[in-house]
Amino acid sequence: MKFFLSNPAKSVIFLIITFFSLGLATLANRNALNNNDISRILNNRSAYVTLTGTVIGSPVLRKTRQIFTIKLKSVSLAGLSISASGKVQVSVKPGVSDNIKYADYIKISGKVSKPFNFNSKPNIYKNRFDFSLIFRRQDIYYVIHVSKADDIAILAQDSTYGFLKNINNISDKLNSLLFSYLPTVTATFYSAILLGRKESGYFLLNDIFAKSGTAHILAISGMNVGIIAFIIIFFLKAIGFKRRLRLIITILALILHCILTGMMSPVLRATIMAIFIIIGKLSEREVGVYNSLSLAAFLMLLFEPRYVFDIGFQLSFLAVLGIVSLSPVFIKILTHITKAQELADSNLLLYSLFRFIIFTFAVSFAAWLSVAPIIIYNFKIITPVALLANILIVPAVTFIQVVGTVFLISAMIFPVSALVFTSTAGMAVAILVNIAYFLSRIPGAYFYVGFDIPLVFILSYYCLLIFCIELLRRRLEVVRVDNTT
Repeated sequence: MKFFLSNPAKSVIFLIITFFSLGLATLANRNALNNNDISRILNNRSAYVTLTGTVIGSPVLRKTRQIFTIKLKSVSLAGLSISASGKVQVSVKPGVSDNIKYADYIKISGKVSKPFNFNSKPNIYKNRFDFSLIFRRQDIYYVIHVSKADDIAILAQDSTYGFLKNINNISDKLNSLLFSYLPTVTATFYSAILLGRKESGYFLLNDIFAKSGTAHILAISGMNVGIIAFIIIFFLKAIGFKRRLRLIITILALILHCILTGMMSPVLRATIMAIFIIIGKLSEREVGVYNSLSLAAFLMLLFEPRYVFDIGFQLSFLAVLGIVSLSPVFIKILTHITKAQELADSNLLLYSLFRFIIFTFAVSFAAWLSVAPIIIYNFKIITPVALLANILIVPAVTFIQVVGTVFLISAMIFPVSALVFTSTAGMAVAILVNIAYFLSRIPGAYFYVGFDIPLVFILSYYCLLIFCIELLRRRLEVVRVDNTT
């Protein structure tokens, strides 16, 4: 204890090394496969097998196939049935078995194979994103294709998933409400940003928004969770709930929402941060964003160390960190350069509008700078139009999510009242999609990188970014002191 008190700098370094070493050990242990894992049983070869296992997650229709994942119980290979573990993604031809649901215990026969790796193929496939890497990070080493009804059968319901099945049923019903009231494109959009689901039209929407540099709006993030928390608190306050009770109810509602969306890493991170901030309000203590962000990351990595390699996890934390640390600097610079402060006395309305534009651009630019290298490294796409697109689209998404959330709540409680929001919700999403499509068609809006980006480039970029921001921050301090004197 004396060492830690007398040597604070060395103590911090010691703790960082200790936690890093523990993290490596935990990660290595988590990556170790069981002896009966399907990848060990099949030893990286394709084979015709019979699998039994539990469906985890709702089946999703993607293009011409129904996709879901099963957690294995056994594998029958060459007439021999053995206990097995691991996950397998199942691809079923539509119409073969449309009644598969979450927590079904099923039996499947077919040929399993390794997930396709685009980068292993020459010419037209080269430098495409390696989807097999995504599978491995989810512990999925094999896929199985089913084309005949005789090759798949529901054996029973897995009772161990009872609670999660009930939650999933609620999510299914909410999703059905969206598609029963709204046009397909609108319902697909709201299903993504409110429930975290990827329905059949999702990938077309994702392609449009990705080319405009705004694909992040289709993933539930801190903004989405924050809007939901605001709506709940506002509604509870309007009907007379006391402050402490409405904050507690909001925490419970955010936890339920997190579970409904499958506890994806961006939602989990945003929910943990929001809960910490609300707890701070309950205890009448301010909770720092950096502390909340660090604690959220620590708890998530403690639960699942492999999140550190998850692209969504990286983009989520880097975007928030960039917005918190970079946008204040950019706002000060833009305010100083444009002399926006001088408008405050002459025209308050014009000043407020100008400040809003500066704030939106600064946040957009900060987020883009923070995540651009990760996007280029993983997806090999550069989107210069993202700066303009985020200024136009992000504020609109805030309004759209408010409308969507209110619509979904009203559809559950007062179905007739939901009709009031149907036209507004549909029109808003249609305008947003068309704006994104128009921006993606601008010459030079996006382009692909035809080569692998070295990891050292990413590290050098962030080191240079930190250096430049620190230099700008010090320069602003000098300017501020000169102005005051």
